[in-house]
Amino acid sequence: ATPLPRKSNLLETRMRTALGVMAQKGATATRCWRVVMGDNAGNFGMGAKFEDFEAAMCAFDEAMQDPIFQDLSKQRWDDPAGKGVGPFMMRDLYETIDLSTPVHIVRTYQISRNNIEKAIEIMKVYGQNDLEVFDRIDIGEWVTLTLIPSE
Repeated sequence: ATPLPRKSNLLETRMRTALGVMAQKGATATRCWRVVMGDNAGNFGMGAKFEDFEAAMCAFDEAMQDPIFQDLSKQRWDDPAGKGVGPFMMRDLYETIDLSTPVHIVRTYQISRNNIEKAIEIMKVYGQNDLEVFDRIDIGEWVTLTLIPSE
């Protein structure tokens, strides 16, 4: 989310509160972050990790019924603190992200669906050492592939 002027602290507090609700509803890990460089520098993000898709959907459904989450939603309308995007749902294809590490480098690529298996094999071979190889994958029907190096 992009914070509105003089609203960064309020935005961060609300995001951390929302993540607390998600943790109560079944998230196995949560993270609030600030983008420090690149296109979205200065923006905040938040993420919650779940055992599987069903657990994530149940948690979101339960959160919508939670009084704290409902109050946060009302606050967003009555006194906006930022311009949000999302939510986005991602799934691990190769390795699992460690939300506890202090810094992540995120690279996003769009590739055709029929190249997902090839992309996974490339990740296994190259890991974080040479992600530029993804620039050579043909682009067709779009799928967004977000790479977050594990170390």
